[in-house]
This record gives sequence, structure tokens and C-alpha cells, in this order.
Amino acid sequence: MSPAATSLTHINVENIAFSPAVKPPASNKTLFLGGAGVRGLEIQGKFVKFTAIGVYLEDEAVPLLAVKWKGKSAQELTDSVEFFRDIVTEAKAIDKFLEVFKAQTFPPGSSILFTQLPNGSLAIRFSKDGSIPEAENAVIQNKLLSEAVLESIIGKNGVSPATRETMATRLTELFEKNAEINGTNHKLSTISPAVTSVSQIEVETVAFPPAVKPPASNKTLFLGGAGARGLEIQGKFVKFTAIGVYLEDEAVPVLAVRWKGKSGKELTDSVEFFRDIVTGPFEKFIRVTMILPLTGQQYSEKVSENCVAIWKSLGIYTDAEAKAIDKFLEIFKAETFPPGSSILFTLLPHGALAITFSKDGSIPEVESTMIENKLLSEAVLESIIGKHDPNTWLNIDCGIEAPRVGPNLLSWNMDHQFTQSGINKRLPEKQPLDEMTTLRFFPNQMDQNCYTIPAYKRTLQYIIRAGFYYGNYDGLSKPPTFDLYLDGQIWSTVKTSTIGGPIYVEAIYVTHGSGSIGVCLIQTRDGEIPFISSLEAMPLWTHLYSQMENNSTFTLVNRTNLGGNEIRYTGLFSDEKYNRIWTSGAIPQNCKQVPTLPDSTTATLENDPPKLVLQDSIVSNTSDPIILTVDNPPNWTSRTAYLVLYFTEMATRPTLNDTRIMDIEINRQMMYTVGAEINQCKVVTLYPVPLVGPTINIKLASSRLSTLPPMISTMEVFTRANYNPPPSYAAAPGTKATSGYNPVDNYLIDCGSSTNKSVGDRVFVADQFYSNLLSNPHIIFANASSSPNSSAYNPSLFQTARIFNETSHYTFSVKKSGRHWIRIYFYPFVFRNYNLSNAKFSVYAQNFTLIKEYQSKVNPEVREYSFNVTSDRLVLTFSPFSNSFAFVNALEVFSLPDELIPPGATTIGPQGSYQNLWEHALETVERLNMEKFLSDIKAVNFSKGVVTENIAPSSVYGTATILNTEPDPMTNANVTWLFNVDPGFDYLVRFHFCDILPRPSARFYFNVYIGSSAVVQYLDLLNRTSDVGVPYFMDVITRVTGSRMLNVSVGPSNNVQYPNALLNGLEVTKISNSKESLDVLDSLSPKSSKTKVILIVGLAVGLFIIFVLALVLFLLCRRRLADLSHQGRR
Repeated sequence: MSPAATSLTHINVENIAFSPAVKPPASNKTLFLGGAGVRGLEIQGKFVKFTAIGVYLEDEAVPLLAVKWKGKSAQELTDSVEFFRDIVTEAKAIDKFLEVFKAQTFPPGSSILFTQLPNGSLAIRFSKDGSIPEAENAVIQNKLLSEAVLESIIGKNGVSPATRETMATRLTELFEKNAEINGTNHKLSTISPAVTSVSQIEVETVAFPPAVKPPASNKTLFLGGAGARGLEIQGKFVKFTAIGVYLEDEAVPVLAVRWKGKSGKELTDSVEFFRDIVTGPFEKFIRVTMILPLTGQQYSEKVSENCVAIWKSLGIYTDAEAKAIDKFLEIFKAETFPPGSSILFTLLPHGALAITFSKDGSIPEVESTMIENKLLSEAVLESIIGKHDPNTWLNIDCGIEAPRVGPNLLSWNMDHQFTQSGINKRLPEKQPLDEMTTLRFFPNQMDQNCYTIPAYKRTLQYIIRAGFYYGNYDGLSKPPTFDLYLDGQIWSTVKTSTIGGPIYVEAIYVTHGSGSIGVCLIQTRDGEIPFISSLEAMPLWTHLYSQMENNSTFTLVNRTNLGGNEIRYTGLFSDEKYNRIWTSGAIPQNCKQVPTLPDSTTATLENDPPKLVLQDSIVSNTSDPIILTVDNPPNWTSRTAYLVLYFTEMATRPTLNDTRIMDIEINRQMMYTVGAEINQCKVVTLYPVPLVGPTINIKLASSRLSTLPPMISTMEVFTRANYNPPPSYAAAPGTKATSGYNPVDNYLIDCGSSTNKSVGDRVFVADQFYSNLLSNPHIIFANASSSPNSSAYNPSLFQTARIFNETSHYTFSVKKSGRHWIRIYFYPFVFRNYNLSNAKFSVYAQNFTLIKEYQSKVNPEVREYSFNVTSDRLVLTFSPFSNSFAFVNALEVFSLPDELIPPGATTIGPQGSYQNLWEHALETVERLNMEKFLSDIKAVNFSKGVVTENIAPSSVYGTATILNTEPDPMTNANVTWLFNVDPGFDYLVRFHFCDILPRPSARFYFNVYIGSSAVVQYLDLLNRTSDVGVPYFMDVITRVTGSRMLNVSVGPSNNVQYPNALLNGLEVTKISNSKESLDVLDSLSPKSSKTKVILIVGLAVGLFIIFVLALVLFLLCRRRLADLSHQGRR
């Protein structure tokens, strides 16, 4: 009697009794009654019954179906097509698979044998002594199961670490014995000397001897390591092939040069170590012995797939490699490999790959074939011992305490190796998605709350997805809102909720060779602590979304399967290949769901959508249009959208002459007309689509030539970020970086000079040394008759000049992409027939106008600019006006620390956020060091904060201007600085603060202003830095319109016990405008006069204004940049 039957009773259907249990024919099991009913037909309003049907199931069906369906109501199961499909197809096959293995045990030496039959059946045999029985133990008639078992054997998802570990351990020992080996004339020996240090390894009864002589070689190689390849299933690693890797003796001294002294664990974890083995100039031999049977075609296709993926990850897939793959596939085409047979690869140093087949485990002397392709040879070995499969996705389950494998066979990593801050937390209740059951939250905003994700060092498209599920983990029922940054740029504002499922933030992001991707969480509201549940990164080796630019980031707003259920990656044979999530969309009231699955494959469709999202569509019930509304994410700032619409037509239409033609309107603007074709799918990409409001309204209307209503299957909507991502900015704004910066790119040129000049601890190289940088050889060297009378700079740099009579370019090679500084030195003097005061010219850098019409000044000047360089070169152009000339005295071009210039900043007037600073060039207007009004450089403590000397030196933070309130402690006054600036531009203002007031001193609060707008009120430095003497800086962007004055103030807050205010340093920087220009001639406002600085002490009562003459004169003397020797130390 079936155990389940004891809980059931018989069912009567029209006097036909179905008993609670039966023993079916061709079966020795007793099955329980799953259900019973009738089949019939409704005739004239009455249901006429024709047959009575009872369905019986094996006991094992209960726990298997319960995994997915437990907790559902009977009504929900009744209405579910998928539930009954699980009973009918794969679920039953898996059920039988589990039953076959249920009573089996496998001691060492026993085998499991799978036979995949042409009709799709899977034959299973068990062998206790290593023999191959003639009769099978079971046959399962299910093609998908048969294929899935094979995929698990040779697919990319299962690589045992055993091979890597044994290789690392063995070579560590051999490195120590390298001297002894080198002392032996081992090249004359028939036995490898390394063999004396290694022993045989057995992998699942397959013995790998300590030495072999491979086919196509006259050398004896030693066993470097051995292990198995397989798949982790339900927490257990199932092995399918045994693999041994052999190396030539020469490998030991070659590898020891770099790796001697490393532990076995360090070598196991090192990608570079195994890459050195793959590319090393010595012979390698690989023996792959089958534990389970498979065909040559099956094996070669999977190996080829892995090799192509490796080449694409390195950007080296050419026609030569394609031809090598074709030959590789042809060699294996007619082969079969039963258990115990082997595939042998010999990798020769000159790059050839010898391939040999062995049916009995022996090693033939002669190879079966040879392929002359070094990259193929290396890729085969890389696919076996390389740690990172290029097709592998990185999945981080934030907060978990141990790695796990999900139901879809994806490996989920712990997050502690990717972040150094935050606290793990488990939700009170387990969630349907395991990755949403735990999270990491970040209560300390002084930490760098960032994840660093490893990425390939090349330009490559990625899908980056962060998941958030609040789940009331803190018991406060207050879901937080916070900002998410991607490589230093604002990515999204995350607004969590107490209702609904997980929230995902996803982007199509292109890396630029930095090797990592930074994701940071930034608290924006008091008491609302950021958290994260999951983080995923999927490289796209096939470039999807073809119209997306590589220098932009596209954030997903909506990806909806309009006619069906949610679609995710489900495992080995998943229809979704890229781990995208297609959510189930609500059906508009005037629409209905219809089946539209085409017979043709989706392989050639743009963006490779899963076939499941095309199986169903929505169609308008009438000729009315379909209206789809998409809400933009919170705090959206993008002006451009990227839309992809998928249209799948049904296999048949009401009549042959019917047509379905649709007009697509976006936000009431006609965008495109598409005609659907029978049994076909069309993909329409609309880009760029301008955004004019917080929603995107999509209207699909029947064209006047259409006889059928509109229909659509699925859609994707992205918004384009309004910035170019910085190549290597992986930290949040203001986070800590190392000090002692040495620029990677560093050009110091004394133009027109024939000798080098030392300025402080820096050397300006003679102009002729860099002659290769110039496009125009027709230049003139000029020498001044005397040095300038007054300058804040070293006068020697103004004694020579280079003169250009025509447009000329400096082209600087750039090693490190990112923001670079250019300093251009000008001093007009007379040289022969050239009076440099009469020079008129323009200066450009990349696509920016730095100077539109240079007009000389009496005194020497230095202009300082910075901008983001994304290519491998920086071009600086001097373009003289007609009948004039250009000149330059000295140049500095050098790369900046990534953290020096922020990706964005807060704006005032109006209040907001400026998020695209990396797109703009900057020009330094003023950089003020307050100096000696209050000085205590020794009090500065960089070690306790996040600011480094890359931001400003201790000489800035160790000096300050303070409000002197000693004569009248109740004085309520501001200290104000006035700057004469060019109107029509935005300005970045950086305030430097450091509390170096003598102790004991009362805690004080003060306000900071730009114009009449308060930047911050009741600023408490001790609260911002947690200690005295810790530097702190603040960036604000403001727009200057009609006025030519920019005023900056600090003053005491109202109603405080000890009124005071402090400022240590101040920087004002102009931001290029929409014309990509920094010159006032490109502003809509009149040209401004020379910048000046005036210090004003203004009493709040407004009775009088006192000019402190001595202070004014001091600041005027200091208003320009410090002496170059001082600059060098910064």
C-alpha cells in the first residue's frame, strides 16, 4: 500500500470508483490516487460526460512537487498550467532519476554509467567493480534530462578546484628543490627528475602516473596535478571526467623565478600563476579520461565554445582562430568516447597542438592530428586550469555566511571579500529568493561603503544589477532611501518599501580596462541607513543593444514580458542566456493575451531575447490603441531614453489579406511605423528618445492601412546617463585614497630652451627633447633679453618661448586615462621682429576651447586647466589668427589623482545636484591659502579622516582665517571674499576646513554662504570629522549669471554661545559651458575684467563697513598660485 494512500479515500465518478491506491502494469510500485474527474462536452448549455479519468502518482511526487508548490491554495494549483506541466514532464523524469539512485551506494572504484541514446533516452548503469555491464539498470525517456546530464558533465558550470590545488602544491615543493634538479643532467635521462618528487594520483579509479612520454614529443613530462571536472548538485560535487596535467622539467625553473616562496594556497588563488603555466615556453600534456560516455561532437563543441569565449574576453578572436576551431570540430566529428577512453592533448612550445585518442587508457606514440595554432593550444589548457571561466557571472549574496549554489546552479559568493565595511543581517523570515534572505547594512557613513567588483582589463559591456529587499530587518518599519554610485558617478536613488518584492537597479555599463567596478552606497537622509541584498555582474561577450555608446551608461527602467510570466535564468538550458530578468507586466484593460510563439529560432534577433517572452503577446480587443506608461526612476535627470520593442505575429491570421501595421508614438511624438509578418518577430530600437517629464508614454496605434489591431510581446526601456564614466574612479566622493601621489603622465617642458631647468624638486626638460610631440617643425625659438620684474613663479621659465606662425599641435601620449592638468605659461617679450604682446591666437585641448582670443598681459601669467582624457593621447593646439602668431613659454601636462575632482557636487541657487562634471573642462580661477592669521601645521592629522594630502597639503589645513571676536564677543559678522568672475558659467567652489583652534576652546558653530545662499548652516566641524585637527572639505557648484562678482562668506551661526567662524583654504574653478568652452567670449554675458580678490568684514547690523588694508594687500600678493617649488610639493 502506498504510504500516501493512507491519507486518501476512493473517489466515485458517475458510479465508477477509483481506489486510493493501485499497482499499475509494468510496475512493481503502488501509486496513490492524485485526482479523478470526467471528460465531456457542453451541448446546448448542458455538460455531457463521456469518460471518467483517474490519475495516480508515485509517492516521490509529493516531496518533489512540494519544493515548488507547497503553500499554494488548491484554487491556485487548479488554475496553474505550470503545476500540471511539472507533473506531466520534467518533474516526472527527475522523480524517476532520483528513484533510480535512491538505494545505491558507491564505494571507491565503483562507477555510474550514462548512455545517451539517439532517441533522447537516458540509460543508466551501475558498476561496482569498474566493468561495464551489458544491461542497463534503468532507462528514462526524456530528452531534456538526457541533455542536461551531458551538459552537467562537460558544460562550463562545473570545474573542480582539485586540479589547480594539486598543481599549486606540487610546484611549490618543486620550486624548493629547483637547485637539486638544475644540478642534474636531466636532458639525457629517460626519466624526468621531477618524477622523484611526485607520486601517482588517482581520480575516481583513474590512475595518473608520475611521468609520461606524450605523443608528438621525445621528452618525459612529470605530473603537475590532477583532478576532476563535474557539477555541484544539491550541495554535492558530481565528477564526470578525470583530468591530469603534465609539465616539462623546464617549467620548474621558469616558474620559480616569479613564484618561488609563495604558498600552495597563494598559487591556487593566483590567476597569473596559472596564466604563466598556460603561456610558458615549455611542453604541456593533458590527459582527459572519461568517467561517463559522450560523443566527440559533444565534447568538441563545448571545448570550442569555451575557447572562443576566452579569446573574446582577451579581444584576440580572428579568422585564424575561427579556422582552427573548424578543424578542431572536424577532428572530433566521428569519434565516440566510452568510459575509460581518453583524449590526449600535447602542447608544444612553438604553439602546435597535437591531439590523440586512446580507447584503452594507453598513450600512443604518434598523434592523431596536429593543429598549428598557438592561441588554440593555450585556450584548451586555459579552459582546464584557468580559474575564471570568461562566461562565468559574478553573483554576490550580500550577508550570507557561506557560499552556496542556487536552484539554477548559479554560484553565489560571500560579500566579505568585495567590501571592507558594513554588517551582515539575516531577515526574520526566509524569502522565495534565497539572495533576499540576507543583507549587509552600512551604519557608519565615515567608512567607504563600497564594493569593488573584479572586471576584465579591456573595454567590455557588463550588466550590473543590485538587489534590495528591506523585509523590516531592523524592526523599525522605516524603509530607507539612499543613493547608489557606480564607479564614482550617481547611478540611482534607491527608495525601498515595506510592501512588494525586491527592488532591482540595473545598468548596461562599459568598463574601460580598469580591472574593477566600484559600487558605493551613500546615505542621504538622517537615520536612513543604506543596505544591499545582492550584487551581480555579467560580462556580455556578445555585444547587445547595438546603438548604445561605449562612453555612456544606460540604466534599466523597465523590462517587461507583456504577455506572460516573469522570465529569469533557470540553469543549464535556460532560454534566457544573459541573466536578465523579464518581469510580468499588467495587461491593459482593452487588451487580451494571445499565443504568438514563432517556429523560427530567436538566435538572429537583436539583443537575443529569450524565446519564452515571445510565446505570448497582448493584443487590443478593438481597433483602440495600446497605451503603455513607464515611470522614470526617483530623482531622474536623464534627458534621453533607449527603447526596444519586440513584436511577434501569430502563425495565422483571420484572412490571408489581413495586415497588422502599427504607428509608434512616444510622448505624443510619431517615432516609427512597423509592420508585423506572419510567424515572425520584429525588434524596433528607438534611440535617442527625448524625455520631457517623469513618465514615458508609449502609444501603439493601428495604421490606416492595417486591418488588425495593434499587438506587442515585450519591451525594454533604458535611460542614458548624462556623463562619461571616469575610467578608474571606484570610490565614493570624499573617500580615502593613498597620499604621496606620483603622476603616471608627467610632462614638464621649458619651451624654446636648449637646456633643462630645475624648479624646486622638479626638472623642466629642454624643448628640443620633446620635438617629436609637435606636428609642425617650422617653429621659432625665442629668448628674452631680461627676466620679468615681478612674478609669483620662477622667472627662469619665462626667459624663453616657442613661437608658432601656423596652427600647431602638441600630441602627448597618455598612459593613464582620467583627468589631467595643463598649465600654460605666458610672458610677452620682444624677440627680433616678434613682439609677443601683439600675438593673437586660440588654444584648444581635445574638444574644448581653452582660449578663444589670447591678448597678452603686461606681467607673466599661468593658466591652469583640467579635463577628462579617455583615449591614449592628449592633443593641445595653438592656432594663430590670420597675420599673427602664437607663443608659449612653458607647459605642464600631468595626470591627477582620481579623487581630486569629484564626479559631481551639490548645487545652490537653485538647490540640487550636479552629476556630470566628468564631461566638462575646468579652469582654475583662484586658489587661496589663508596662511598666518592662525597657524598650527603640526595640529593637522590626516590619519584619522578620509581626506589626504592629494586634496590639499598640511600647509593649507594648518593655517586659517578666523573671525576675531575678542574685542566684542557678541559681534555677529561675516568674513567675505569677493571674486571678479566671468558671468554665464558654472563655478565649482571648494571649501577647506580644519579645526586648529588653540585648546581649550569652546565648540563652535558657523554658517557658510555663496552670495545670499546658505551652503550649510550650523556647521560643526567636530561632528563632521570626529576629532580636532582632521581635515575636511566641501564642494559646491553655483551659477553666475548677470553679476561679475562671486562672493563667499563664513560667519557665526545665530544664537550660539561662542560666535566664531573659520576657513583654511578656498578654491574657485570655472566649469566649461554647453559650447565646450571656458573663454568669456563664448559666454552670453559681457567679458569680465581681470580677477581680483578683496576681503571684507561686514557687520550684520549694517551700520558700517571696515576695509582692513593690510589684510587686503596681503591677500592680493598671495592671490595667484604659490611658487612653483611649493606647487611641486603639493
